[in-house]
Amino acid sequence: ELCSKLLGLLGVENPYQTPYVADNGIDFFGKLKLSQFLNRGDAFDGIEKQLDVWIVGQAKHMSNATLSTPELRHLYGSVEFGRAKAVPREPNHELDLRIADPVFCILITTGNFSKDSWDLSKKSGVVLMDGPMVAEFLAQRGFGVEQGRFSEESFQEWLSEA
Repeated sequence: ELCSKLLGLLGVENPYQTPYVADNGIDFFGKLKLSQFLNRGDAFDGIEKQLDVWIVGQAKHMSNATLSTPELRHLYGSVEFGRAKAVPREPNHELDLRIADPVFCILITTGNFSKDSWDLSKKSGVVLMDGPMVAEFLAQRGFGVEQGRFSEESFQEWLSEA
């Protein structure tokens, strides 16, 4: 739930959270329409209407754990299996990756990542976001913060909003 809300804060319209079970390694995703950043008000629809990027991710709630490279490989493999249509999709599952669709893979954890994970992230392009990064991202935008301090009540309220 938190991760799909984070996608919304990045500008993804209608982020999707997959069911807890049988998600085929993908926990959340959405399409970021780059036209919202590029549209210059041209009178005619231009190329920017075609510039969409998928953000596909996996969430790991592991406060006291360190994630290593297998989790990155698992996420990347799940995206590639999805692109190849090699895994079944639920009827209401909106993730329909085409062969040339640009995709950002993002792995979010409440814990930490190993040095090897950060190294593989830099080489592969898989985006990592650990617990402190999530907290900073939300705090900078004022979510879960009251009078300059974290407020669990405020955070839970924001999280439960539709």
